[in-house]
Amino acid sequence: MNPYSKICKILGCVLIICTMTVFSIGQQISVMQYDGDAFTYNSNDEKVMYKKVVFGPLPKADKILLKGNATLKLINEDNETCEITKEGEYEIKSLKFEKSESNSLFDKFCSYFHSFFINHSSAESKSSYKNSIHAISRGVLSPPQLDFPLDGTIPFTDGDIQFSWSHSCEACQYVVTIYDLETRASVYAWTTEEQEVVLKGADQFLLANKKYYWTVTISGQEMEYPISRIMVGDKRGYEKQIESIENEIASSDIILSDATKAIYVMSLLEEQGLINYAIYYGQQLKAQNPENKVLMDFVDRFWYDTLSE
Repeated sequence: MNPYSKICKILGCVLIICTMTVFSIGQQISVMQYDGDAFTYNSNDEKVMYKKVVFGPLPKADKILLKGNATLKLINEDNETCEITKEGEYEIKSLKFEKSESNSLFDKFCSYFHSFFINHSSAESKSSYKNSIHAISRGVLSPPQLDFPLDGTIPFTDGDIQFSWSHSCEACQYVVTIYDLETRASVYAWTTEEQEVVLKGADQFLLANKKYYWTVTISGQEMEYPISRIMVGDKRGYEKQIESIENEIASSDIILSDATKAIYVMSLLEEQGLINYAIYYGQQLKAQNPENKVLMDFVDRFWYDTLSE
């Protein structure tokens, strides 16, 4: 091999290595699990600002700081993970990521996790949706927008089901009616000035495997109102679905927080075409965990981004 060929080969290898290094460093790194006080910061900033670690993509930073007994688990776009369990400062570009053992549930979770923060990136999803409702009206009375339940299957339950909508009017009187889809007969109705109602003992009015639709009208106002067509699921259909998913998670070696578990379950139900199950599940989690702000944020992002589509 002549000297020129050797130089070209060496340069080619260097170029490949550099390209691979840039790609590796340039990958998006996300926080998959954390516990305790962990922060990110830019060491070159004139005034160093420490940002508390949260779930999802890391902000632009070059270092991570763990205090006390804090732990952190990171994941990159290739689903490789890095666990940090000791107090100290770490340079992000020097962290070592390892390929996790192939596991269909872990791979599925990673897919949902990455997608969630792409499709539901804003913590302002709820306020953005509500603001859009006000913007649509622009001083003209418009019909209420139905928030839940949406078109599709809803859980059969002997408990409560909330019917909710969004509207720009602050002093309107609403008539909420559920109809039998086949006969068009009214099944249940409310009059309210709120923007939600609760059907208690839902199984007394909404029968398994039967179709209905519901709508919200404004007293004294003639206009075209949206409707949502719903079908009630099988008896214990929702419970069996959730039990199956939770048993699958429990039998794996994946540790999920309440918030990341919500991402997995809601995303899986949505993929199965059960969007109302997904939202209902999220609503139940919010009611059970009123102090978990992260969980409540994730549920709202999922729900209100769905409404905005």
